[in-house]
Amino acid sequence: MYVVPCTVSYALVLEAQTLIEDHLQEEGKSRYIIEDDEFSEPRRIFNFVRDLVSLDSRIVLNLGEPLDPLGHRVAPDGRSLDERGTPVDLAALLSVDGRPALDPERDEEATRRLGRAVVAEFRRQATFLPTHLLAFAVFGLLRDRARDRDLFRFLRTAGELGGVPLDDVHPALDRLRDGLAARVADGRLGPDAVPFGFDPEDVVHEGLRCFGTYHVHPVLVRRGDRLFPGDPGLLFYYRNRLDGFGLDEPASGGPEAAV
Repeated sequence: MYVVPCTVSYALVLEAQTLIEDHLQEEGKSRYIIEDDEFSEPRRIFNFVRDLVSLDSRIVLNLGEPLDPLGHRVAPDGRSLDERGTPVDLAALLSVDGRPALDPERDEEATRRLGRAVVAEFRRQATFLPTHLLAFAVFGLLRDRARDRDLFRFLRTAGELGGVPLDDVHPALDRLRDGLAARVADGRLGPDAVPFGFDPEDVVHEGLRCFGTYHVHPVLVRRGDRLFPGDPGLLFYYRNRLDGFGLDEPASGGPEAAV
């Protein structure tokens, strides 16, 4: 038996609003109230599929390296290899007194080891699309202007901050591009982390095009030379695709939660 980690990335998520609101309600308790369920009406599902087809947005599927049940990499010839590339004798590891046998303590550790290996492979195979990149940059710029507010108050009032100028968004995307490139270079991310290139102007254009397609309230709206959050909760959701990779916010401070 082999385990093959697989990641699927797409620009829009059908149930994004429901997912982020459930998460925020769980984390914030009385500080956050769900107002609507975007995924509750069949017509919304139909509209999502229709708009996604017309959007011609790409879906990226990455297959990671195969793993054995203990979390070791598997060579093309089917042999298990340890971190140094040395073949591993699985039969010996799964035996007690020379015979295959159950060992609860060993099996628990094997499960933990496999889990760590799967998570590491998921992280290496992560793919970021324009909606994720743009949301991360804009959310960070907005958040930096309201560090005195907790996350829940910030999400309620982000629309009052006056948006962010594109002259700030483009440099923020440049810094994000450099951070991702550094992580690709040191192996923490795979070579296809940003599969369709990363030109800041293209990211803004494509991100806004996608964000204006499906959700009841557009995630981001452009007015003149500024970007405004149409739905701060959804902006937080899409921004979180880049959470946990050691990427700094465009200014000071770090991420607050992930979904």
